[in-house]
Amino acid sequence: MINRLLATLLFIAGAGTMVIGIASYWHGIPYDELWVVWPLKEPKLEAAVVDGTVHVLYMSRMPQRKLQEERKGFAGFYVKSLTSGDTLARGGGVPFWALFVVLMVQPTVVFFRGPWRRRRRRRHGQCIRCGYNLTGLTEPRCPECGLEFTRLP
Repeated sequence: MINRLLATLLFIAGAGTMVIGIASYWHGIPYDELWVVWPLKEPKLEAAVVDGTVHVLYMSRMPQRKLQEERKGFAGFYVKSLTSGDTLARGGGVPFWALFVVLMVQPTVVFFRGPWRRRRRRRHGQCIRCGYNLTGLTEPRCPECGLEFTRLP
């Protein structure tokens, strides 16, 4: 029961991630505006979806002043550091399709596990509900759980 509830919630979260990711291509803020660094008085954490990537940005003050930018990334994932004046901004991005895949693994397993298990048990002559071995029984009812079954030729 809890497994199905979790699968349903993750499915909804995955579908929402996909919708937000797709919509961000048309209605997202420009990428350069996300990384505009201004003088800060206190540390700040921001998140935004831009062009199908979820960006998370943490900004804090630095004792020295300099202008520097570093970016490393692969396949839509990235980590970036930007220093402007006495403000340091660090963050990263994850493409929405990666979040969608991660969120959809468990619901997919839950959805397919039951039919796969029943098919396997039926092939091996077991009760599809509890897995009891039904070979050699005289009546078509599982002695373990009481489920009626039809004999395969």
